[in-house]
Amino acid sequence: MTIPLLWPLLQKGWAGYSADEKKEHYRKLVIDVISFPFCGLWYCFLASLVLPGSAAGETSAADFERTTSQCVVQAILAVAAVYALMMNIIGMPGTTADSDAHRAQSAALGKWIYLTRHGLALQAWHQILSLASVVSPQLNLMTHGATLWVAAFGWFICIQYFVMVVPSQACQEEFALWKSRGLDFEGIDFLVHAPALPIALLDVAYAKSAPLLRAAVDSSRIYCFLPGYIVFYLCVITWNHRRVGVWPYGLMRALGTSVSKWAMFLCTQTLVMITFATLNLFLIFLRTRR
Repeated sequence: MTIPLLWPLLQKGWAGYSADEKKEHYRKLVIDVISFPFCGLWYCFLASLVLPGSAAGETSAADFERTTSQCVVQAILAVAAVYALMMNIIGMPGTTADSDAHRAQSAALGKWIYLTRHGLALQAWHQILSLASVVSPQLNLMTHGATLWVAAFGWFICIQYFVMVVPSQACQEEFALWKSRGLDFEGIDFLVHAPALPIALLDVAYAKSAPLLRAAVDSSRIYCFLPGYIVFYLCVITWNHRRVGVWPYGLMRALGTSVSKWAMFLCTQTLVMITFATLNLFLIFLRTRR
């Protein structure tokens, strides 16, 4: 595996696409471009749900101050998060008509059927607005309050990918297929998923103001928010499945129509997400107890 960095964003791609496949790829690109600013509004709405009303009253002017090095790191995180999202939008090869991914993405949502896309886009907007928050107290509170759940998404994207997706036979077969077509899909996929965890860690452990994290993060709200978002996501992909007849992830086919299997799947994913949130909460605790 190579790490191609900028090349996937500049390459012309595989020459074997049909006219219809190229048209479908362009359609999904249009969806991505149009939806990006709306995702910023979505992030602000979600952040407002977890921000405690008392946060502003529990802070002082000193809490909003960050060092130059923290601001520099915040800028680097913003660039890295946007890069990972652009790699997902532009760098990934388009789907071919004979693949399940092509059929799964054929409805109105395009690539928004993947939780990875949700996490990458929300993390990108979080980092963009976190950088802007250096000069805005309102944004400062909002982005600090959202730091915990955004970090949980980042951990989820990275760890679940390397633990569950990469070792699977289907994933390895897809890597081999695209390698035979002259594209390093494995390297590109690495650049999509790997940055999310270090971005989340640096955001929680260094870039944010520790006193402001203590005031703005409400763990009880976030523990309610994360299961709610997973249920929302399952509703989205269920709607998509009714439209196209294909689930976004192959492992979901094994769940069939069994209520018990889906309930177990929901509980497992929720537990994983809450575990990641708890680990990040512990990092915040270590910073604020000094």
